[in-house]
Amino acid sequence: MVALLAKGERLYLAMAEKGLYAYDIASATVRRYGGGDGLPSDDVRSIALFDGKVYAGASEGIGIQDGERWSQVTETKEFRFRSVVVAASPDGVELWACARYLAGGTFRFDGKEWRFMGGQGMGLFNDVSSFAFFPGGVLLGSSSGAVYEMKGKEVTVLSRGFPAAGVNAVGERGGTYYVGTNRGLYVWRGTGWGNTQVPEPFSRSAVFSVLRVESDLFVGGMSGLLLLDRKGAARFLSGKDGFPEGPVTALAASGKTLYAATDKGVLAVEGWNE
Repeated sequence: MVALLAKGERLYLAMAEKGLYAYDIASATVRRYGGGDGLPSDDVRSIALFDGKVYAGASEGIGIQDGERWSQVTETKEFRFRSVVVAASPDGVELWACARYLAGGTFRFDGKEWRFMGGQGMGLFNDVSSFAFFPGGVLLGSSSGAVYEMKGKEVTVLSRGFPAAGVNAVGERGGTYYVGTNRGLYVWRGTGWGNTQVPEPFSRSAVFSVLRVESDLFVGGMSGLLLLDRKGAARFLSGKDGFPEGPVTALAASGKTLYAATDKGVLAVEGWNE
């Protein structure tokens, strides 16, 4: 599983080249969606909820589910959507998408119009693998190894102290930026990057997902699941309280429930903030 999305009583699971699965929590039933159901392709690698609709980033465009019907966006006036990563701002105002190929780039959607934000064969924003939103801006992480801070039209490359590592996930909490790389979890506090003070497995191993739930920050990676709570404490959850050891590849949340994708399936975690 490469991405999760919780929407009401449904949990969506992106399975890369195997399609998109919707799990109904109440009835414990599963439905698979693919190219034959209206998605641009079976290869779905990201999911976002925007304006009450599910947006699925796929290899050949963006699938949009409204109710049970799917529609597609495969291009704008100038660009084609290929190998798409999508993310929605928590306030529901905008959807961001990156078409990850040489002639692609990053776009912002306000519900009516797609606006080109950068890319077009110039490297910048052509390889964005993750987004994080904060008041007044957005953080963009590139799998080729760069982190960008964008406020309005101003773009800053946050490079000081950053390791030679690809970015898998970005997150923000209280003005502090967190980046999951294939060499561990790094933090930016305004002047440069450094390793976070976390349990040893997470200081060096790959991190795949970073998710803020209110004031808590969850990190999923090769070593399992980590909680950086609102009080500043770090809790390594894998192997404890029934949570299995092993990698956590994707995270999603709904209300007081956290969902974590593991090699044992999707697990629901509750009560962490009590």
